[in-house]
Amino acid sequence: MDDKDDVVSNGLDYMVDKGTSDPYGVVKAATAMQEQPRKNLNPYVKDLVSKDISDRSELGRERYGVYLQANNGRDTLVDAYQEVLDLAMYLRSLLYERDKK
Repeated sequence: MDDKDDVVSNGLDYMVDKGTSDPYGVVKAATAMQEQPRKNLNPYVKDLVSKDISDRSELGRERYGVYLQANNGRDTLVDAYQEVLDLAMYLRSLLYERDKK
């Protein structure tokens, strides 16, 4: 590629060709080799997620009167799919906010 206008940084350690079928580097990012993670002073993500699950479970109990259980009369697949759609909306909003497109 000779034209610098067709190349953008995606915030990672490589450039992305806007003229490709993967202009934001999603596929490349998903398969990119990275260095080994370094231990640091931040909390372990597993601990953050465990607390989030516990907090969310308590919120559900307060809201619905019971903890989530299998065979509770709801279609869990539909509930999960609706949550994934909400996630997609949030992710797309973040992409727009970051890239303005």
